[in-house]
Amino acid sequence: MAGGQIKSAWSVACRKAGLPGRTRKWQPKGSGAVKTAFVPDITPHDLRHTWATWHYCLHRDILKLKDDGGWATLSIVTRYAKKMPDEYKKDVENWLNRDD
Repeated sequence: MAGGQIKSAWSVACRKAGLPGRTRKWQPKGSGAVKTAFVPDITPHDLRHTWATWHYCLHRDILKLKDDGGWATLSIVTRYAKKMPDEYKKDVENWLNRDD
């Protein structure tokens, strides 16, 4: 199963944080017991897309993004990063520099 290395820990962390998701129920073959698991709506992969988009919004440097993200080609970078309007740059900076 893809993402299995952190899937359980991610699911538990999201559930405990109160993030949105759903409860999945299934019955494994040969078992009489029904299993349940919390499936979060947000995945680590979603966060990678967000990080790439925010990085490009802040720096406007596709080669820096490629290097910082560890991608091999620019075509992969363009799958992750989306262009945000310039007016969001200040919002991203404020969110990253906030004190919690």
